[in-house]
Amino acid sequence: MSVAFDGMDNLVVTFRCSGTVEAGSPVILSANDTVADGGTGKVPIGVLLQKRGNYAAVQIRGYVTLPYTGTAPALGWQELMTNGSQGLRTVTTGEAGKACLVVRVDEETSTLGLFL
Repeated sequence: MSVAFDGMDNLVVTFRCSGTVEAGSPVILSANDTVADGGTGKVPIGVLLQKRGNYAAVQIRGYVTLPYTGTAPALGWQELMTNGSQGLRTVTTGEAGKACLVVRVDEETSTLGLFL
């Protein structure tokens, strides 16, 4: 038996999409019904799975794997924000991020597995 989280309680919704956003990147709300690239230091609403024209399929709940920068996040509930490199980072003093359940941290590849 092995551990598997993929597909568990996933929720994917369609938004309009502005600017250049790559699949697998965290996104933020940029306008009514619209997502955009997360940039740096923003609270993500989810991860872009696919973009077609001006529309995007965004996973807003469930398990995802994303890169991180900076200090490796601890396991458990962590507040995370966008890092400007299509991934996440932990918050610093005075910042408020998205509370996510981090269940896997791989320091060799600088990736983390988390529930949105």
